Amino acid sequence: IPSYAFTYSDICFYKAEAALLGWGATTANAQTFFTEGVKAALALPPYNMTAIPSAYEPVLNLSGLTDEQKMEKIATQKWIHLFGRDMEAFAEWRRTGYPRLTPGPNPGSTNGQIPRRAIYSSEEAELNAANLKEAAARMTNGDSFLSKVWWDKK
Repeated sequence: IPSYAFTYSDICFYKAEAALLGWGATTANAQTFFTEGVKAALALPPYNMTAIPSAYEPVLNLSGLTDEQKMEKIATQKWIHLFGRDMEAFAEWRRTGYPRLTPGPNPGSTNGQIPRRAIYSSEEAELNAANLKEAAARMTNGDSFLSKVWWDKK
């Protein structure tokens, strides 16, 4: 399977989200961009589909949904599209809050919550202790897996 940094389908999903938010397009355009994003994603390997399967068409329908439900559909389909691009999918989940994920059964060091970021390395703590301490003090939960990065809004 080829590796992609940024695809046409990524752009379509971003455009669908922007249209839904009223950024330079109408909310009606969100449907068009969303459908095009899914179609473009399915055209990539390993799927190589030339058309969206008819059984999938109800999933694409945004009509009759609230804006939040539409955003959930768009973000969830983008997250699915990002399979194989783990860090990108993780970033999108943190940015949008979708899909709605359930933490695994082992609470570990995150008290049963999904981690939000990586902690600073021991090397960073050793070589840059003063700056690490200052940065950690600005984070909600200090230097922990549960502190959010600045753009993690959900």
